[in-house]
Amino acid sequence: MRFPFIRIQKDATYLRLNIFGLKIKFSNRVRVEYADGGPYGMYDLLKQHANVPYCVNTVLAQHGWMPGDGTDDIRIEKGKRLMLNWSRRCRNMWVKKSKVPCLVAGSPFVHYRRDNNITISPEAKGTVAFPAHSVAVARPSFGIDKYCVELAALPPEFHPITVCLYFLDIIKYGLDTHYKKYGFNVVSAGLGSHKDYCKNFYEILRQHKFATSNAPGSYTFYAVEMGIPFFMLGDIPVYDSTKDVVPQDVIETWRCTDMEYGALTYKLFSKTPYNRISKKQHQFVISETGMRDCLSADELNIAMRRVAVETCYIKNPVKRFAAIIKYCLANPLCTFKKLRFEKFLRESTELLQ
Repeated sequence: MRFPFIRIQKDATYLRLNIFGLKIKFSNRVRVEYADGGPYGMYDLLKQHANVPYCVNTVLAQHGWMPGDGTDDIRIEKGKRLMLNWSRRCRNMWVKKSKVPCLVAGSPFVHYRRDNNITISPEAKGTVAFPAHSVAVARPSFGIDKYCVELAALPPEFHPITVCLYFLDIIKYGLDTHYKKYGFNVVSAGLGSHKDYCKNFYEILRQHKFATSNAPGSYTFYAVEMGIPFFMLGDIPVYDSTKDVVPQDVIETWRCTDMEYGALTYKLFSKTPYNRISKKQHQFVISETGMRDCLSADELNIAMRRVAVETCYIKNPVKRFAAIIKYCLANPLCTFKKLRFEKFLRESTELLQ
């Protein structure tokens, strides 16, 4: 039976009823955080490292290593109050182009590894390859068969070979079948939005003695920081803007090495021998991941609390109480979550005084 005076709207996070114009919204989350943990669970990793229960959505974080000037995220800076960059290099470039305050937080993945004491497995063997992967707006072009032949031709100490693919390259392009033809074990850390992506990634990485790719990427730095030698192998991929995302008249092509730090990183990790980490490589990785310059966990805790208070805390007690009541009436399923968040704001306010 249908009732014309009742309308229902529903999506993944809420159910909204409209009864005679009275709108009631049933939601299962307090809408002050990101809908998920962010790219690769980045915001969840920051919360864990800083030991805070919330990361409000006015915080923006660098989700991976940047071969360019580190300011890619400026395109989505609107409404943000704090940018968390990996390194001093990226911060220095950011402040030249954006008015959003920026702090050096270090690589969330590296913090996760160190906080959880993840080390190379005693049974580690062979090499894990990370072929240059697709992104939403671009796909790398390189000879996969030639690359597979080069991997197979590595000396015995680098075998067996495991190929770790990005989820898009499996789901959208089916590239796993190409690597399986050559007898390689093919794995993936999962969807980029999966909460266990970082855990899965390190579980794959720690099972190997060496790591390689045909293009530098975040995996380069995660491997070397962990103590796993990394080397470049194969032709440099050419990225083509995907026609289903970018208009035909603005299709672009580029190489990672077209950018200053992309070229620098490629050259640094193209030098033999491949079975050890040089002092220069190690120092470079520590610098790029921000481990020498980043905030301490306690300092990051304070920074994230401060942004939460600036974004969400209502100083006037009467207005604050009225806002809480209004929110809970409109979102009854979120009442306890909202009250916990308000408690976090009060505690943060007292801590910051």
